[in-house]
Amino acid sequence: MILKRYLRYKLLSYFLLINTSLVLLYNLVEFIEKLMRQTESATSEILIFISLNVIPCFFELIPLSTWLASCVLIWELKQTNEWDNFSLVGLKPKNLIFALAISGTILSIFSFIGKELAIYPIMHAAEKYKMQKFKEDSGNRIFNQWLTIENNTFLNFEFLELKTNRGKGITIL
Repeated sequence: MILKRYLRYKLLSYFLLINTSLVLLYNLVEFIEKLMRQTESATSEILIFISLNVIPCFFELIPLSTWLASCVLIWELKQTNEWDNFSLVGLKPKNLIFALAISGTILSIFSFIGKELAIYPIMHAAEKYKMQKFKEDSGNRIFNQWLTIENNTFLNFEFLELKTNRGKGITIL
């Protein structure tokens, strides 16, 4: 049916517009924050971090963007009086809401699968780059870990700095 294709197209176009805008806004704020706080970091390092963070941010914002796109689509249909005309064509608003919910669920499942299969390594690389370049941490600190020392001997700590061999909240069981 042409009407369903039209509504899917509108929903997808609103989704892409909203998600892209949110990603750009989020990363612009992140860029300005890094630029203001990190006086010793080069702008190129900040741009590398932002470029690593764009794709994970896109997938993180899919559920929110889907919901906002659905709301904007319904608002547009109400503003142009198309919502009222759907009953003349034989579409009930309940069925339209259900179709939008199904489309949103499909996009959210796409987000989940995309994050699980492809995005987590990129997120890890971005976080590692952030820790190395902006927090001056190259793996010398470990937070909130349980380690096995020997059989039946366990070590727990809140914070452990490997350079100075100091820690906080250390418990040996």
